[in-house]
Amino acid sequence: MMSSNPPLPLGYREGILSDPDRPEWRGSGPRPIGWSAWYPAAADSRVAEAVIGSPESPFFILGPQARDAEPVGGDLPVAIVSHGTGGSAVGFHWLARRLVADGWVVIGANHHGNTSTEPYLPEGFLAWWERARDLTLLLDFLGRDSFLAGRIDLSQVAAVGFSLGTHSVLGLLGARTDMAQYRTWALAQPEEMSIVRRGPREFPDLADQLDGLLARNPAFRASWDRQGFDYRDRRISAAALYAPAPPVRGFTEASLRRIKQPITMLVGDNDQEAPPVYGQWLQGLLPQASLEILRPEVSHYVFLPLGTDRSKASLPDVFADPPGIDRAAIHREVAEKTAEFLDGARP
Repeated sequence: MMSSNPPLPLGYREGILSDPDRPEWRGSGPRPIGWSAWYPAAADSRVAEAVIGSPESPFFILGPQARDAEPVGGDLPVAIVSHGTGGSAVGFHWLARRLVADGWVVIGANHHGNTSTEPYLPEGFLAWWERARDLTLLLDFLGRDSFLAGRIDLSQVAAVGFSLGTHSVLGLLGARTDMAQYRTWALAQPEEMSIVRRGPREFPDLADQLDGLLARNPAFRASWDRQGFDYRDRRISAAALYAPAPPVRGFTEASLRRIKQPITMLVGDNDQEAPPVYGQWLQGLLPQASLEILRPEVSHYVFLPLGTDRSKASLPDVFADPPGIDRAAIHREVAEKTAEFLDGARP
């Protein structure tokens, strides 16, 4: 529940850490994990409007935040977030603002090769299971070696994922991937479901690249062999899934049935990329999951930040909402539902 006291400024920091145990996809060094963190900041912190892109011509709008401000408080619960295909952690600003008002710290990873903060790589769009490990390492780092050390309570950790990020979160809860199972299912889908059968908009021929990548990229080949590992992080006590995407069909049913944490799923009824059928399939396997289908006009990309004239012109299907859609209002609705759920599920 939100405090009746005046809200503290929304603090924000970002950085990059490295995983020495996993190589960068091109083999030039350790795997990078970019991160964003939002937190309650000191009352006298300087707040400014945050945008992505130049202030004169931003690509999308985030909202007010206190960049690099000093954090306040202690023993704060943590929500760790995972972005969708080709996205970035910073896109969760709208959710972070609401959760931080309740005293949470929100942290998110940029998943290497599958994030807009660096060049897209096909390996990053295929090796979904690597994302869960990113989140665990980020949680370890920020809880132990960062400006948040001593301020966050790692016995109170929740996870939130959007689209492909739902795969990351379910991996943290113990779901295990079987890509042979996924490929069999995908090839059985109708020809018009090219995003499932062949690949997303960034790599529409992704399925055709798999054999070549396995043959010539040792880092990807080693990752492929890790797909079925257990990436469970026992610190995660609850999860919110926004628009579960087709890759969740790559999880074994037995591993999903073993997940006991409470889960809420929110899906737009007009979602063409991740329609409600995937959430319905998960609900039948997850013993503690609830599913809410948002009103009929809500589509997939409404979970992304507010667009500007520039982003609406360059990516109209992503940022230009149809008449009657108020993306900011939907953000407030989803954030409120998420905050209520996570607060109720805290240990």
